[in-house]
Formats: sequence, C-alpha cells, structure tokens
Amino acid sequence: MAKADYGNLCIEYARALQEDLGGLLGSNVRLKGPKLEVVDAAGAAPDAASLAHTSCSAKDDSGHVFHFVVPADDALAMAGLLMGLDGDALEEKRKAGLDDETLDAFGQVMETATAILTRIHESMELPGMARAETRAVSAQDDAGWLPETNYKRASWTLALDGDAEARFDLLVPESSMEAWFGTSLEADVAAGESPGAGAALPTAAEGATLVVIDPDPSDREAAEDLEDALGRPVWAVDPEQLTAASFEEFADAAAIVLAWQQGVSSGLDILPALFEHPATAQARVALAAESFTRRKVATALRAGADTVVSKPYVASELAARLGLGMTSGDGVEDEAGDDGGEVEAADGGAEAGEEDAAVEGEGADEAGEPAEAEAEAASE
Repeated sequence: MAKADYGNLCIEYARALQEDLGGLLGSNVRLKGPKLEVVDAAGAAPDAASLAHTSCSAKDDSGHVFHFVVPADDALAMAGLLMGLDGDALEEKRKAGLDDETLDAFGQVMETATAILTRIHESMELPGMARAETRAVSAQDDAGWLPETNYKRASWTLALDGDAEARFDLLVPESSMEAWFGTSLEADVAAGESPGAGAALPTAAEGATLVVIDPDPSDREAAEDLEDALGRPVWAVDPEQLTAASFEEFADAAAIVLAWQQGVSSGLDILPALFEHPATAQARVALAAESFTRRKVATALRAGADTVVSKPYVASELAARLGLGMTSGDGVEDEAGDDGGEVEAADGGAEAGEEDAAVEGEGADEAGEPAEAEAEAASE
C-alpha cells in the first residue's frame, strides 16, 4: 500500500467536514485549525469531565482504529442543532448530560464525520472506516476508554451559530501513522514534539517578510493589516507591477502567497516563474482563494504549491500553513476568531460527485498548461 500524505488528509478532511456538517446541522459551520499534537492516552482527553467518544475501525480487518473525541457540552451543542433545541431546553439537556437522545442525535454527526473520512481515505487508496457506537465516557473514571499508545491528534474548533463553538478531535494511533502515512511519532518526539506538546512547525526566519501577490486592493490592504498579528512585515504586491527584478526582492521572503485569480491570468501561471528563478526557487508558496474544491486543492498541490489558504486572509491560518509563527502569545488556534480561521465556510469541498472525480490529467502538472488547469479547477 502506498503511503498517503497526512497533511493533505487534514486539509481535505477539514474542508469536507465543514461543508457536510454545515448541511447536516443547518448552520454556517466554520473551522479553526487543525492544531496537530503528539499525545499519549493519558493526555488525549480535552479538559472536560465528560466526553463523547466514537471509534472507527478500518474495513480491511487490519485492526487500525481511529478515535473521535468531543467534550460533552460541545457534542450537545451540535446535537442541539439537530434536535432544534435552544435556550432553556438546551440548558436542561446540559444538566442531564449525554443521555441516549443526545447521543443518538450526535451519532448522526459522527456518522457524517466517518463517511467523510472514508471518502478521503478511499481517494488516497486507504481503507474505508466503519463507525462504532458513540458513547459517553469520563476520562477520569472510565479506565481504558482509550488504548495505551501514542496518537497524532488533530484538533479543530467548530464555530457554530452565534457565539457557540465546539471542539472536535481526531486521534490516529501510532501504528496507523506508520503503516498508512509513513510517519514515525518517535521521530516527532525526538525532534522535540513530546507527547502532549504542540507540534513544532518549521518556522520562517524571524522578521522575514511575507509576500502576498493579489490583484484586489482591499485584499492587499487587509493582508498588510496582519503585520502585528504575524509579528513580521507583510508586503502586498499588485501582480501588474511584477517584474523579473521583483523576484530578486523576494529572495529572503518568509513565504509567498499567490491569489488564485490574478486578473487576466492565474496564480498557477506565476508558480513556474517563481520556481525557476534562483531567488525564489526554494520559497514556501501558498495559493489563496475564497473557495476550494478537492480538485482545486489537488491542482494547487500538483502544480508545486506547498499549501492553500482561504480568503479573506487570516493571520492564524497563514501562520499555521506556512510555518510563520506568531508573536505576543497569539496562539494559532486563538487568532482565527470571527474571520473563520483555517477554512471559511465558502471553502468547502465539492459536491459528492465532483469530489470523487479523478484529478488525473488535470493540467497543473503538465508543462506549459497551467492556465488550462486553472480554468478547469475554477469551474468546479
């Protein structure tokens, strides 16, 4: 079995999760994150007295099991949307804890989450997943609720209607990370990511400039307004002003963000020039757009981009995706706030039929055809 890319799985999973849960809950769901950590079983539970725990087993009988872990109050917030609860009714349910009715409703959320995981796994030639019963557990009182091993934890925060937020964790055990993603958690720990500590991203040089190439004046202004949050200069460039000399000036940039739409051209058209120029050949590059389908993400990555980011620009997402780091104690998970964080609702995946469409032959990786690839992907 070929090793899949865990980072791509997290990107695609977040986008599909946001769109599909938004449709299920009838809510404008937005995601912040993921925050990636190595944790052991003892440190895997969020700070909550009670949790909703769902295990998902691989359908190939390999024995691999993933775990969804959600604090009880957050599970109730999502279940309450499905049950039409608010105000006093929601508060009464909260006092009752995770009763059978709440768990049944939240089970629909977990069924959707598992179906998304299966869809993305199968697109990566990994086994599908089957959901087990969702149950209420107490991390303190229920010994053995989670098998003893190290896990790669991806944590998202879901912004629901109003000010409601819900935490959503996916735990992948060490054996699965090694077998399916070719990633050793022991290597992560050796590199400084101890169990329970946040994953250390390769961080751009302190004070290095973030370059944003965007034809929209308001988006360029908004990007430059993120300087304080990012703790580094932001240079927003009009693509009409780009020259060969510009690339020389980008030589020490922390990273380069290209808007997908560049007026009459595309960010995909600029990528080859960046990679061919000695000053920018090794630059970290992201493509930015207001919406992404899975095919569009695949096109960007196959064209050579390191990642994708959503518009309008958000400091936390730029920092997390491009390893920029943030100052003044602004954690990546905190900064996203009202702007929608890592993935805005408009950035959801394609409809089911589109998501399953093959990306083979998409011209982003074919010499001389970036414009055709962009046109096809943009039409999704």
